[in-house]
Amino acid sequence: MEEKKEMIEKKGSKDIQQTVPPEHWEEVRNAMAAFGYFDELDEEVCREGCVAAKMKTYKTNDTLLGDGSGFQAYVYFLLSGKCQLIETLQIATVRHLDRNIYTLYDSYVPTEESDEDLDRKYFGTSSDGLEPTQTGELNVKTEIKDNGNPIKTRGDVTTTGDYSGSCSTKPFEIPTGILRTYFMQVCIFNPGSTFGIGENMRDRRIVALTTVECMLLPKVWLMQHNIINIWTRIENYLGKKIPSKKELFKEFVSARRWQEYRERVVEEVASRGNSFNWTSIHDVPYSIRLEDMISYK
Repeated sequence: MEEKKEMIEKKGSKDIQQTVPPEHWEEVRNAMAAFGYFDELDEEVCREGCVAAKMKTYKTNDTLLGDGSGFQAYVYFLLSGKCQLIETLQIATVRHLDRNIYTLYDSYVPTEESDEDLDRKYFGTSSDGLEPTQTGELNVKTEIKDNGNPIKTRGDVTTTGDYSGSCSTKPFEIPTGILRTYFMQVCIFNPGSTFGIGENMRDRRIVALTTVECMLLPKVWLMQHNIINIWTRIENYLGKKIPSKKELFKEFVSARRWQEYRERVVEEVASRGNSFNWTSIHDVPYSIRLEDMISYK
């Protein structure tokens, strides 16, 4: 019986190998050998993986995953090249009291996660003599319309995922024209990276920075052979390490605040200086002036 079973297994292995081109078989086996995840798999399981695997090559700026592109049911193993994870942020900018107020529009973020006003949070101050809970907020419960109508917000403004400057609490309208889309680089994947396991890909896409080669394996097959729960652990690791939309927005606002401060300081320093320029030809070293005179001759 055992000999008969071995003969059937060998026959099945031959049939599988015959259905897969030898070049593909060798390419997948070499790719799997580059990742330690598959070291503990037996020969039969590896053969199944070789049959189910896809080998893909992407050009620079191609979208590997996200925006409706890519293979949602497969996990990507990066063999060569680099790619980046890009996230889309919808941000509105309102000018109020000589200061820009930035608001993140994200209907998926609950209002309970709203941040406090930036000034109050870091400097313990509030504006216009209002209570701390009444300042620095912009209502996220807005209706964004695609037909060009203005977006109306409720009075006492609250923000979701915002970390903005001071703002009045009177009702006002935000025109759709101030809503801008920003693309932020979240992270870079290098050879040996794995993605597409189940991490959040909403408003995200993975784009090739160079020519990229990937091995794709079905999630179902990987979960069937989830040794020491490795794939679930990788998914949790990516979920913790990749910044959330809220964290990216805070980084965006922090960078804008620094840029505004830097420009303000430069303007102040420039305004203090005397507009008359006292520099003359005699301030230039004589050796340099001599070289110029010789060159003109």
